[in-house]
Amino acid sequence: MKKRIVAVSLACAVLAISGFLIVRSVSSNNEHQYSIGPGPIFDINADDVTRIEVANGTTGERVQVEDRDEIARIVEDMNNMQYSKKETFELTSGWGLMISLFGNNIHLRFLPRGSERLEMGEWMYTLLSPSPFDEAFYARYFD
Repeated sequence: MKKRIVAVSLACAVLAISGFLIVRSVSSNNEHQYSIGPGPIFDINADDVTRIEVANGTTGERVQVEDRDEIARIVEDMNNMQYSKKETFELTSGWGLMISLFGNNIHLRFLPRGSERLEMGEWMYTLLSPSPFDEAFYARYFD
């Protein structure tokens, strides 16, 4: 009986210490993240996209892209991007550029975050290849 109490007490102590260390390591970081993969994040057929909307987060201006060649170029650029996915709890506010795709069974929206990141839903993607959504892309629609 005494050995059983010692074993249970020891197991509880190990669990308590493990829980404390996990909570401490997570709460001591400003950003909790884990990476998944490197590789492409998009695999979109341009023929399925009927329209792309490019929005300026500073002015609220929105540009509709319906030209088939332009849609194909943007989708190809998206499909060629290489990212590593990471979950992040880093707080960000506002956005400069938002790109939305609409079409056959497609409603996709993402935020390029400079040349280093892309945000989509609750996921942040770290850039592994040059972003096509740079200042030249922005200027094409808003300057």
